[in-house]
Amino acid sequence: MTTAATPSAPSPTLTALAVAKRAGRRAWALTEAGGWHAETLCPPGLDHPRALLGAMEVLLGRPALVDRSRVTLLCNDSLLALTLTELAAQIPYVTVCAPQDVIGGSLLHSRAREAATRLVREATERRPALTAASDGSHAQHTRDGGWAWLAEDGAYGYGPAVCAEPLEAELIGIQELLRAVPRTHDLTVLCDSRAAIHLVGGLRPERPGGPWRTPSSRSARVHGTLLAIRQELTLRPPVTLRWVRGHDGHPLNEGADRLALHARRTAGAGVPPATARATAAAIAAEAVAQWQESAA
Repeated sequence: MTTAATPSAPSPTLTALAVAKRAGRRAWALTEAGGWHAETLCPPGLDHPRALLGAMEVLLGRPALVDRSRVTLLCNDSLLALTLTELAAQIPYVTVCAPQDVIGGSLLHSRAREAATRLVREATERRPALTAASDGSHAQHTRDGGWAWLAEDGAYGYGPAVCAEPLEAELIGIQELLRAVPRTHDLTVLCDSRAAIHLVGGLRPERPGGPWRTPSSRSARVHGTLLAIRQELTLRPPVTLRWVRGHDGHPLNEGADRLALHARRTAGAGVPPATARATAAAIAAEAVAQWQESAA
């Protein structure tokens, strides 16, 4: 006769949270034993509870928690720990304790603190300025589109997009540019769409340190893209948006336009990837050379 084994309790997921602040900005970082980490920069004026709610949302979205595995959350700040404990009281599988109370906890927490400190430092240190153009391409009567961006230092990006209107392609180009350019740069974005500039500019807070505004858009897809752009804008120094006339000979704008068109036309056309990349590199190099020549 055999006896069924008693199921063992799930092993705890060890996670550490640290918050750093500098020049009115805060950043929080989560690190997990095993190397996983997440970090987010909070815009100026964001208080601790809202930062902690963001951290808890990341925790609750972890696949490990689908099975309600136990989570031990380490925090070395008494104020943060108090708030976390209050939040954890509503989540029975989350326990809050000090890093020194767990083997390896101090090292894990120091990694979180380093990540948060690095992020807030990058957001406040002196940054070189960078100018880049973004653009979108859209085929009439179809949902085929393309986006692209081109920076004055020669960096560029491009890709296909499924979109219902030209504005959507333009906004995706801005979104991808903000994602790609390091947050250490003061960025000037050149765009030939007044509508895109108006919508993105309308996201800014009404006053310094105030809340970012809700996107104003005509469609759910555009609304979602604007939300993603707003998130990127809150994570970097202020971005300058500048309108340039399309097809008017501006080297960076012309280069971004050609790249977006290239992305749309080559998507699904059977063009070998190596050929498409070589063509894109040639377009970018030519446009940057013209930009440097005009600036000389």
